[in-house]
Amino acid sequence: MSQNHQEPDRTMLDSYQESNIDIQRYLGLIRAKLPLFCGIALCVMTCAVVASYVLPKKYEAKSTVFIEQNVINDLVKGIAVTPSMEAKIKVLKVAMLSRTMLLEVIRELDMDLSVKTDSELEELIDTLQKQTRISLDEERGVFTISYTNTDPRLASNFVNTLVRRYIEENTSSKREESLEATRFLAEQIDTFKQRIDKADANINAFKQEKGMVLALDEAIVRKEIDDVQNELEALNIREHELQATRNLLSAKTHVVVQTDTERLQLEKQLAELRTQYSESHPDVRRAVKALEALPSGSAKRVTRSSLSDKDQRELELAGIELSAVKKNKDLLHNSLEEKKQILREIPVVQTELAELKRTKENETLIYQQLVARYGQSEVSKQMELQDKAVSFRVIDPAVMPTSHVSPKRPLIIGGGIAAGFGLALGVLILLDMFNQSIHSQDQLRSIHIPVLASIPRIGRPDHVSARTIGLFAVCGVYFLCILTVLSIEVLGLPYIENAIPHIGIEALKTKLMTMIL
Repeated sequence: MSQNHQEPDRTMLDSYQESNIDIQRYLGLIRAKLPLFCGIALCVMTCAVVASYVLPKKYEAKSTVFIEQNVINDLVKGIAVTPSMEAKIKVLKVAMLSRTMLLEVIRELDMDLSVKTDSELEELIDTLQKQTRISLDEERGVFTISYTNTDPRLASNFVNTLVRRYIEENTSSKREESLEATRFLAEQIDTFKQRIDKADANINAFKQEKGMVLALDEAIVRKEIDDVQNELEALNIREHELQATRNLLSAKTHVVVQTDTERLQLEKQLAELRTQYSESHPDVRRAVKALEALPSGSAKRVTRSSLSDKDQRELELAGIELSAVKKNKDLLHNSLEEKKQILREIPVVQTELAELKRTKENETLIYQQLVARYGQSEVSKQMELQDKAVSFRVIDPAVMPTSHVSPKRPLIIGGGIAAGFGLALGVLILLDMFNQSIHSQDQLRSIHIPVLASIPRIGRPDHVSARTIGLFAVCGVYFLCILTVLSIEVLGLPYIENAIPHIGIEALKTKLMTMIL
């Protein structure tokens, strides 16, 4: 357990010693090459300070616009169609940075005077799109437009012109859209009115053609069919009765005629038998008995007297009535077929009529919707024409900025100070790495040279040369000046900014920019 506790402590001690050795080593390098360290560090800091003042200043102009939704929108909700705020915000960024919009702004501000080719114009548009930032606050309904340029006046003019152009373009486009929608709805209303008139004409023509069928009621037709069938049944019965009467009368006449014929045959047969046999012969007696069994009278006289005048008239009336019954049956059969045909046609005709009416109802429904939408469109158009819908209100127009946003001098100078110390120390370490002489005991051990004894460096704090003191003083004053410049920039004091035109930095900056470009 004790060994486990000792090992971490030794490791931490070794690490601390190594770190302490590295720091001492770096301090030793700085002490050994103090002029070089100070020169590199101050040069880097100086370059950072100069760069912070030489770099071109950029100014940012900003404008805030409020998307105002009029109270009328709530009042006319459901009556008029107005664009929602979400729709406005979605297209805002795309519309404002569109090529068309930027071209209008460029031409209005004469930003294209120095543009000679189409590629330069495209480059200018691309630059404007990159330097223009649009931020949206959907909850508050506010959007902010900012633009950065080296010319503060141009920056503010660009932002104000872009906002004004967008509001005008948006209002104009919405008005045109509303007018176009109203015009379209009016055309569609005329079209559907014509289609409704045509549907009406089709319905009227169909009714004229199938009016008789349409006027009939299916139940009534069915009842009429039943009545006709009942009449036919009655006529059938009557026909059978008449036929039976006729048969009966005809049969009666036939029987009489048959009786006379049989008498004649029996008398003939009896006469032949008497020529052959006597009166006592069984065949003769049988024929006599049969003849006696027949009604008395001759055949001619019996035939005339078999049908009385009443029966004869009844027979004739039965024939006439039977003929009339048959004619009536034919008529009823024809009527029955016609009614059945009508009964079959009624559903088909009604279905066709319902289809025509449904077509008209659909056209009418769309027509009514179009008329209602036309009314909404009219209200929407008036709202757009009078700017009663969603409108833009510029809360904060862009003003000419007085302070630049780039370069950020405190950041550059501070970074230059840190980079100066870091680069100077890096150079010293790099030079030390390339130095082949032995600097420490570890280097001797690394090449397997035994170290018998070491004598630490014994410094003389009281022995500082005048040159070193002078160097310290100059570098310290110079570094203090840099810190002073940094403090002035951090505090935002305009002393150096105001002094620049008088010390020729602008001329130097222009010359440097000319050389760079």
